[in-house]
Amino acid sequence: MELPDSGKRLFFYSGVNGEKVLVRRGKRGRKGEQGDLLEVLEPSSLRREAPCRHFGVCGGCTMQQMGEEVALEAKTRPHYDMLRTRFPEAVLEAPVPSPTNFSYRTKVELTFLTQRSGESSLGFHRRGRFDRGVDVGRCWLSPLPPSLLESVREWRDRYGFRGWDPRSNDGDLRYLVYRHASRSDQNLVALVVNASTEFSETAVDELVSRLRESGVSGAYWVEQSSVGGAVVPEKVRHLFGDKVLREQLGHLEFELGWNSFFQVNPPAYERLLETMRAWRQTPVGGRVLDLFCGVGSIGLSLYQPGDRLTGVEVVEQAVSDARANALRNGIEAVFEHRTAESVLRFDTDMLILDPPRSGCHPSLLKILEQAPPAEELFYVSCNPHRLAEELDQLQSRYRLLRARAFDFFPQTHHAEMLLHFKLR
Repeated sequence: MELPDSGKRLFFYSGVNGEKVLVRRGKRGRKGEQGDLLEVLEPSSLRREAPCRHFGVCGGCTMQQMGEEVALEAKTRPHYDMLRTRFPEAVLEAPVPSPTNFSYRTKVELTFLTQRSGESSLGFHRRGRFDRGVDVGRCWLSPLPPSLLESVREWRDRYGFRGWDPRSNDGDLRYLVYRHASRSDQNLVALVVNASTEFSETAVDELVSRLRESGVSGAYWVEQSSVGGAVVPEKVRHLFGDKVLREQLGHLEFELGWNSFFQVNPPAYERLLETMRAWRQTPVGGRVLDLFCGVGSIGLSLYQPGDRLTGVEVVEQAVSDARANALRNGIEAVFEHRTAESVLRFDTDMLILDPPRSGCHPSLLKILEQAPPAEELFYVSCNPHRLAEELDQLQSRYRLLRARAFDFFPQTHHAEMLLHFKLR
């Protein structure tokens, strides 16, 4: 909504279009303010009761108050409107829903936190807070068993281990990473702890016993010295069971470690890959360059016998995984460990861009604007707002043929966009 006193916008979650609500104004940013929904004064007929008891407090879900069709239309309409204005000649195909709306997320990172009051939590951050957590029971987005969380909490309390205090940068336990295979009963757990804390073997052995009893098929003990708000492993110890998960996309097989990057909703991801294969115009045997390639999932999925596939990725472990994935699936490909913007000369017929949320580096966009390397360009965007800022440079040399949104993250405001460009 527009703020009459500033001309900027007030952003808040959990509302439905057409409702009358009471919102508390909050933190100001470049584009507007972040507010909190306090009360729904006149609810919409489209509103539904959110199934999760943590909804509205937890910083994860933002759209459980709507049915899936309503939510998908609401979160993709602004992106379609933007594309329709900029590319009136392009074909905008209808958004593709996720095959499942709950328990779809195959990887979650839960945080151990200790509040100033001394209260401990194991779950997700409260909305808008870096120092307060929500002690999650069931997470509706993940197949994570609530009994596993309860067992880990009992273990924590039995030995008096402290959660992390992000204000003092002190504590014993940091994160619990849970990873599940979408097509099997495999699951991996990694407990990330403060490398400065000494843990007895008795405590570790009891954790192993509890994880086994909870149905975990493989586990890791991870030590971390970094005080930053992310998992940064320093020392990794395999505790028991499976070391990797087996995942599948179409006919391709992948092996994933506990911290490997992979789309967290593989069945929805398959729908995007199927669309890319259907849209492809580059003849068989063409040169394919996959920037930001990760473990190689897009390039390998688009590969046709005879293609010359090259992938570029800045994360060294992902490059190793991509090479192993190509070998596992009998595909000849080259994967290079370097930044996308360091590729100053492009020799390719098809270019694939799948950048992180921060988008493409300015120097890469400049190369695409001044010396476009490929006749065909696929852009997969997990941040359509950032994509909108890059389109001026892209459209100076490329025209948009078609685009489509995909719902990788039901119950949240996030959407994935696939854009298909042709050189002008």
